[in-house]
Amino acid sequence: MVGISITVEANSNTSTRTGTITLTQQDSNNTIQITVTQAAVARTSIFTLSDNSTSQTIATYSNTAGTDTITGIISKYTDDNSSIEYTCTSKPSWVSVNISNNTVTINREANTTTTTVRSGTIVLTQTGTNKTITINVSQAEKDMTDTDRI
Repeated sequence: MVGISITVEANSNTSTRTGTITLTQQDSNNTIQITVTQAAVARTSIFTLSDNSTSQTIATYSNTAGTDTITGIISKYTDDNSSIEYTCTSKPSWVSVNISNNTVTINREANTTTTTVRSGTIVLTQTGTNKTITINVSQAEKDMTDTDRI
């Protein structure tokens, strides 16, 4: 019996690759085929705010409706700088979140219901990696009326 050694170079591609090795016996020409599958290289991603952090606290909003914009979110693979999508996966009920390119727009409703500051966390999640960015938001209490003070 003859020993066979097969050496395969590292796969530097981002997709799995497959190859077939054919061994042929000299005298009989009988063949054996061996299929080799090699995993793709693990991709590394970045998902941060423009200051390279993954968390931001926005100063307390007034109790009126309004909009805040966060720009410069970085969401990409490091090997080729291709973009990775991300979504808003959690938010307080009193805000809506719109994502466009590297910008997140936060629209808040007026606070007409709570007599204390209300707060919550917006969570952005990078597709495929589950990396997250958190944005902590809070909003001033509603304007007090005479009936609120009783």
